[in-house]
Amino acid sequence: MSENRPEARPPLLTVENLCVAYGAIEALHGVSLTVGKGEVVTLIGANGAGKTTALKAIVGLLRPKRGRVIFNGADIAGRPTHEIVARGIALSPEGRGIFPDLTTLENLELGAYRQPDRAQFRRDLDHVCALFPRVKERLKQRAGTLSGGEQQMVAIGRALMSRPTLLLLDEPSLGLAPLVTRAIFNALGELNRAGLSILLVEQNAHLALARSHRGYVLETGRLALAGSAAELAQDARVREAYLGQ
Repeated sequence: MSENRPEARPPLLTVENLCVAYGAIEALHGVSLTVGKGEVVTLIGANGAGKTTALKAIVGLLRPKRGRVIFNGADIAGRPTHEIVARGIALSPEGRGIFPDLTTLENLELGAYRQPDRAQFRRDLDHVCALFPRVKERLKQRAGTLSGGEQQMVAIGRALMSRPTLLLLDEPSLGLAPLVTRAIFNALGELNRAGLSILLVEQNAHLALARSHRGYVLETGRLALAGSAAELAQDARVREAYLGQ
C-alpha cells in the first residue's frame, strides 16, 4: 500500500488481552494489538495460529471469553455484528463469502443494506466500480459464475459499500494469480492513501509486509512478535518461518 511509516498514529482500534474459545478449546490467549488511524497492519502466522479468529472476534462473529475491543473509544467486544458494522468496521472474509445465486450488483447491495440514500448508494457503487473495473463489467452477472479474482473484488467491494473506517481483510490473495493479486493490492493502496485503515491477514508474508506499516506475528493463539513491517521483514525468525529465507 503506502510506504512503511514508523511514526505513531492515533489509535482507531485497540484490542486488549483478547481470549476466544471454541467450546473448551481456547484459540486466542490474551492477544493485544492496535491499528492506528490511516494505518495498514498485518497479522502473520501459520494456519491455525488464530488470525481469522481474531478478525471474527473484532467484528462480532465470535464472542470473546475475556478482553476488550476498543473502536473509536467504545468497547465493542461481544456486541452484535450489525451494530459493529454500523460503527464503521467491515470484514471481507476468507473464502469471499459471496452469494453465488445473486448478481454482482445484488451482492454489493447487501453491503449497503443500511444506506437509505439512493444517491449515496450510487456514489459508493461508482467508487467500487472505479476501483475494480471488472466488477462494473459484471454487475448483472450471477456472482457464482465470476472468476476467483472477480469474486474477491466483489467481496471487498461489498465490505466497502458499508462505508467503513476500518476494513478487515482475511486472505485476499488466496488462490489468485499474481496479476490479479497485484490489481487488488493496488486498489487497497489507493483506499489506504484516501484514509481507510486496514487490518490484513495474508498468507503471502512478503506481500503483506511490503504493503503494511506494522505487523504482528501470532503463534498458536499467542502474540509472538510485533514491530514495524520493515523490522519484521528483517527478523531472523520471521524470515525463516514465513519468508522462506
